[in-house]
Amino acid sequence: MIRTHVSWRLLATLLLLATVAIGPQLSSAQDGEAPRVFGEVIDVRVVNIEAVVTDSQGNRVFGLGPDDFRLYVDGREKSIEFFTEIQGGRAVPAETVDGAPRSPSILPSVRAGEAIGLSYLVFIDDYYTIKTERNQVLKRLRNQIPTIRQEDRMAVVAFDGKQLSMLTSWTNNHTVLERVFEEAMDREAQGLLRRVERFPGFGFNASETSGGGVIENLERRAQFERVTTAAVSTLRSFAMPEGRKVMMMITGEWPASSFFDVFGQGTLGASATELQLSSPIADTANLLGYTLYPIDTAGLRSTSVNVDAIAPNIFQPIEDPQTPFEVVLSPGSLGGNLSSEVFRAATLRHIAEQTGGRALLAANRYDALPAIAEDTGSFYWLGFSADRQHDDAHHRIRIELVDPKLEIRNRRGFRDLSRNTELAMMTQSALLFGNPLEATVLGVELGTPQKARRGKMEVPMRVAIPADEITLLPSGEGYLAEIELRVAAKNGDGELSRMPVVPLSLKRPSVPESGSKLFYNTSLTLRRKPHELVISVHDKTSGNTLTSIAKIEP
Repeated sequence: MIRTHVSWRLLATLLLLATVAIGPQLSSAQDGEAPRVFGEVIDVRVVNIEAVVTDSQGNRVFGLGPDDFRLYVDGREKSIEFFTEIQGGRAVPAETVDGAPRSPSILPSVRAGEAIGLSYLVFIDDYYTIKTERNQVLKRLRNQIPTIRQEDRMAVVAFDGKQLSMLTSWTNNHTVLERVFEEAMDREAQGLLRRVERFPGFGFNASETSGGGVIENLERRAQFERVTTAAVSTLRSFAMPEGRKVMMMITGEWPASSFFDVFGQGTLGASATELQLSSPIADTANLLGYTLYPIDTAGLRSTSVNVDAIAPNIFQPIEDPQTPFEVVLSPGSLGGNLSSEVFRAATLRHIAEQTGGRALLAANRYDALPAIAEDTGSFYWLGFSADRQHDDAHHRIRIELVDPKLEIRNRRGFRDLSRNTELAMMTQSALLFGNPLEATVLGVELGTPQKARRGKMEVPMRVAIPADEITLLPSGEGYLAEIELRVAAKNGDGELSRMPVVPLSLKRPSVPESGSKLFYNTSLTLRRKPHELVISVHDKTSGNTLTSIAKIEP
């Protein structure tokens, strides 16, 4: 399940105070702004899998057909419904049998012989990176922009720990992208502060497994969840570009203990014998068809660390197809010496491999664009229809080759996101980007904050729901609409609140007149400090979601 950050200092509590009525139009909380519409819930029906096949020497293998592959989902064989080979960035024409197209058919979005565009979604983590190290990577990326082809595109997003900033949406304009990376290098980075918090004495070779630090473990976990939520929200907001999709995660020094707390089942330490890991970032990327390429800006500070020799052995696969996790970790196998550098390299590699990608570590971080272009230039595209239940269940994907001498690399699963999780992700995206994705047709009026106990405040809120945007069905002697109200809050420190879901039944004796509004009154209990809010109403019948943003100044 996608995890929503819970701040113990910021909990938004809805108090159901009043009933629904029809009345005059209510002004929006954003007077003077153009209307916006919230994004749609993504319903992925066909799961596409990019498979890279190599021989024992690591050379790419070409010319395979669908009969050379066996696809398993949760341990059960599944038919390959779509199959396309990509060579050198172009789709290979499908063979014919007696003049008819070969079954399975080529992917619907691909034409034989056409160049396959590559969509680069760049996520810059300014929260955990050190500026000088980050800029070394960004400068190399800027210089590699000319390698982007006409059919490719790139979008760039940066996260400062509080807000996501869209530096550019999709574009293949080299001049624009070079300027964007110049601007990204001017941004502040907080990696040095994160190191001070985690390592008293600022020891570069200190081990995080020994504990200690100037902030509590709960706060470390909250910080890491903040970055995780930002990466997931970025994927969700750029969900459906055409062609092959990759996310370049320019990251800093993720704290080992926080990774265990957020993604692990178990504890990190000498007494731990087994740890199961899963990542919401990889889960979301797999559902949306993204391949992850994390870029480690820190590199290796210790010359004694051999990441290539140690990191692949930290994570071992679980063979049981019913186990929702992909790997286990045995710290004891490392003799209790799990350094930050080794763990960081291993976790980035693990997350990438869950999506069929690669982690760009050490010197490889400086050649990101050429490396990704080469890695994604030739592969096999397999597709199957997912029997989605929208229950947040994790599904394992395994592909076997008929020829046992060949090796394959592909995404290893996906999570069947529920509607509630999808809506939570949509709301988080709107909150972190600072505005809803499209248009606001939901009116919100906030009253004067009133002081409450223990540093809190009560904020009256009135929500105006356009009757034309929801579905009222005949029910008894009147009409009924089943909706859900969600409120998310973010304070000035970037902390996100839990998002309560309030089911509402709107009853009317007759169908409301066109243009009228339905009103709902409630109250928010928040800490007495400035907040940004995203308020959304989801119509369960039509699937329509309305949203608005607002700010509170106590």
